[in-house]
Amino acid sequence: MMKQLQNYAPGIIVWVIALIVSLCTYQDYGVSWDEPIQRTIGEVSYNYIFHQDPTLHTYIERDHGVGFELLLLGVEKLTGATDFRDIFLARHLASNIFYLLACFSGYVLALRLFKNQGLAVLAFLLLVLHPRLYAHSFFNSKDTPLLATYLFAFLLAEWSFRTQKKRAFFLLGLIAGYATSIRILGIYLIVCMVGFLLFDLISKSKEQKTSTILRNLGLLLLGSFIGVYVFWPTLWVNPIGNFIESYQSLSHFRWEGTVLFNGVTYNSTAIPWFYLPGWFALTTPLVWILFAAIGFCFIGVGFFRNPISFIRNNDTRNMMLYVMCFFGPVAAVIVLKSVVYDDWRHVYFIYPAMVMMAMYGLQQVSLRSKMLRNIGVVLVLIQVGVILQNMWAAHPFHQVYFNELVSDADEYRRKNYDGDYWGSSYKQALEYIIQQDKSDSIKVNLHSDPLVNNVLFLPPSDRKRIVEADINHASYYIVNFRGHPQDYDFDSVFVNLKVSNSTIVRAYKLR
Repeated sequence: MMKQLQNYAPGIIVWVIALIVSLCTYQDYGVSWDEPIQRTIGEVSYNYIFHQDPTLHTYIERDHGVGFELLLLGVEKLTGATDFRDIFLARHLASNIFYLLACFSGYVLALRLFKNQGLAVLAFLLLVLHPRLYAHSFFNSKDTPLLATYLFAFLLAEWSFRTQKKRAFFLLGLIAGYATSIRILGIYLIVCMVGFLLFDLISKSKEQKTSTILRNLGLLLLGSFIGVYVFWPTLWVNPIGNFIESYQSLSHFRWEGTVLFNGVTYNSTAIPWFYLPGWFALTTPLVWILFAAIGFCFIGVGFFRNPISFIRNNDTRNMMLYVMCFFGPVAAVIVLKSVVYDDWRHVYFIYPAMVMMAMYGLQQVSLRSKMLRNIGVVLVLIQVGVILQNMWAAHPFHQVYFNELVSDADEYRRKNYDGDYWGSSYKQALEYIIQQDKSDSIKVNLHSDPLVNNVLFLPPSDRKRIVEADINHASYYIVNFRGHPQDYDFDSVFVNLKVSNSTIVRAYKLR
C-alpha cells in the first residue's frame, strides 16, 4: 500500500492543491438556471424511493436520469442543510470534489498507459485546466458528472482488458450503467465495451477462451443493468419500456429556444452540423487540441497498418476506445439531428477521450525526436501558463472562456456567442448592488429564473433586502444578454461585469 501511495505521490500532491483551491473558492460560483430544476428531479425520485410518493409516475421530467442527483441529495441529508444557500453550497462543493476525484482517476489511467509521471500529471492538468469544464464542475450536475463517470469507466476498462478479472468487468458494467443513470448518453460506454468483447469473440486468438469472453460479456451486461436500474427509479416499474420512452424523449428534447453562434441565431431544433464541432474548437485550449490531433494521427496510422493486432493489444485498444468516445457521440448527434444547445455541454463527456489522445500524441512525438519533445514541453508550459492567467483573471466566470481563435475586441464575444447562458453571474451583480445600495429595501425586477435563484442564494440578511418589483417600480434591472445580445434601452449602467472585454452581466439603475 505504501509503495502504491509513493507511486501516486505526484498525482496526490496536485489533487490536494486542486482540492485546497476548491475549498477556498467554491462559494464564489452562483446558482445556474437548471440547478433547482435538477434538484427537484432528484427529489421526486428520492421521495418515491423513501416515502412511496407516486408523483414520479406522472412527473414530466421523469425521463431525466437521477443517478448523480440522488448522490447530491444524500450529501444534503447528511449535512442537514435546509436553507437554499446551504443546500446549493453543499451541492457545489460535492460536485467539484466528485469531478476532482475523476481527474485523479485520469492521472492514474495515464500513468498506467504511458508509464510516465510527467504525462500522468499533465493529464490531470488538462482535465482541470479547461476553464469551461472547471466552472461547470461546480454548478452543472448532469454534464460534468457524466464526464467524470466516463473517466472512471476508462480506468476500469484499462484494468478489465489488461487483467481479464471477473470483478473488473462487473465493476466496469456497474459504472457504465451508473453513467447511463446520470444521462442516457452513458449507454455509449456500454455499446463500446460490448463491441470490443464481440470483436474478441469473433477474432479470438489461441490464448483466448470462448468461455472467458462470454463470462466477461455476461458480467459487463449484468453490472450495466444493475447500475442503470438501481439509480434510475423511473425504470423500476417498466425497465425496457420506460428506458425506450426516455431515450426517444431525450434524443429529440422538448426545448425550442434559440442559441447564438458566430453571430447567427439558430433555433435549437435547427442547429447546423458544425455547431458542436465549432463550439469545441473555439472553447478548448489550442495546444490541447493540437496534441490530440497528433495523437489521433498516430492512432490512425497504427490501426490501418494492422487493424486486428491494433485492437487486440490492450494499450492500443484503449486508444481505439478514446477515438470512438470522442468522435462517435458527436457524429450520432449530427446524424440523428438531436436537439442540443448551450455550447457543447451535452457532449462534455468526450473531453477525457481527447485528453488521452493528446497524451498519446505527446508521448509519440517525444519518442521520435528530442527536439520535438522539447518543443512539445515548451508549448505545454506556455499553454498551462496562459490558462492559469486566464482563470485567475476571469474567476469565477470561467464558463465564458474562449481560446485565441475568437476575437476579444470590445463586446465582440457577447454579440456573436452565447455567454453566461445559465446566469450564475447574477450572483456577483446582486452582491455589488447590495454593497453599494444601503437601502433596507432594494427593488429589483426579477424577470428570469436564474436571477431568482441567485437572490435565494444570497445570505439571509442580504436576501431579505431584495424586493421583487415590476419594471415600472423597480430600481434595478439586471441582464445576462441570453437571447438578447444587443444593448438595452436603459441609460444608467450601475454595474457592468466583463470577461475578455465582453459584458456577461449588467445591472441598470432605473430610478
